[in-house]
Amino acid sequence: MDSADFYLIVAPLGVLVFLLTLIGFYYGMREEKQSKELQELRLQLRSGVIDKSIYQARRRRIKNEEAFARELERLQKLLENNSIDEETYRRLKKLLKRAQMLEAGYEHVATDSSGRMHFRKRPVQKMGN
Repeated sequence: MDSADFYLIVAPLGVLVFLLTLIGFYYGMREEKQSKELQELRLQLRSGVIDKSIYQARRRRIKNEEAFARELERLQKLLENNSIDEETYRRLKKLLKRAQMLEAGYEHVATDSSGRMHFRKRPVQKMGN
């Protein structure tokens, strides 16, 4: 085996294995963090620190953030594969962010001249009266 074989075959394979390992650790840590948050929320619910409606709202928020991150990754992959252009990527990312904000209980107020969207928290509707 020549030294050229090492540089052409073994070194790139080593780098590839290293990168795949890093990606695996990244996804594992991200999933572990989310499951830890949900577990902590369940403990707070059981101990009486929070009530069921707060638990459900926070759980929904965690799930929505997870879905938003997945969709953003999919958009990024489409851009990297040249399936969509940069302008389409920006528009879809903006729509995804708007959908996330609406789901989180905000309402769209205005869009300024630079294209930045402004939101405000929806007023809480009181039952009765």
